[in-house]
Amino acid sequence: FLTGILQNYARKYNHPIDHLTFHFNVLPYYRNQEEISIATSKLRLGEILEVDKMIDKPKDGVLVHGLFMDGFR
Repeated sequence: FLTGILQNYARKYNHPIDHLTFHFNVLPYYRNQEEISIATSKLRLGEILEVDKMIDKPKDGVLVHGLFMDGFR
C-alpha cells in the first residue's frame, strides 16, 4: 500500500521513487471503530460518511484510517 502511494507520486511528477519519503500528519479526529464499521456497512455506492465530509482532501497523498504496523522501530 505505502509503496503504491510512492509509485503514484513518482509517476505523476516524474521523480525517482528512491528520492521520496513520507511526511505524516496525524489529524485531530477520533473514530470509534465499531461505529464507523456499522455506518460504513450501511452506505450505498458513492455515499460518504458525514464525519468524512468535514475532512479536507489532500492535493497529493492519502487519508488513512486503521493502518496497523508491526515489526519496526
